[in-house]
Amino acid sequence: MRGAFLYNRKFFRREVSKAGPHARREPPANGMSLRRRSRMKTARLYVVEGRVQGVGFRMFVEGAATALGLQGYVCNRRDGSVEVCAEGDEKVLERLRAELEKGPSASRVMRVAESPAPLRNYHAFSIEATR
Repeated sequence: MRGAFLYNRKFFRREVSKAGPHARREPPANGMSLRRRSRMKTARLYVVEGRVQGVGFRMFVEGAATALGLQGYVCNRRDGSVEVCAEGDEKVLERLRAELEKGPSASRVMRVAESPAPLRNYHAFSIEATR
């Protein structure tokens, strides 16, 4: 069976163009490339103020950021706020900000300040010591 392959014990037919499976495709008329562009990775620094220390806020942020696939860190600050530095796609960072504004049930978030941060290419999201 030409153009078919075995996947999970079922046969699926591959779409083969009329020019053949190895024919070169012409680029679209709008000038866009055929490959998907990888999304730009950006970094944001959030400072969360309110009742955010001693209520599990850092563990909440670490869980939310890890679930969203972000890298960076979260730490307490000496002034009673929490600092979050996160790297990832812009839309995912917006979702993290929404989570920061909610916080865990025991917290009371008064303000979330956001600013751009330099990319440092963190490998994971972690909880760091007080700064």
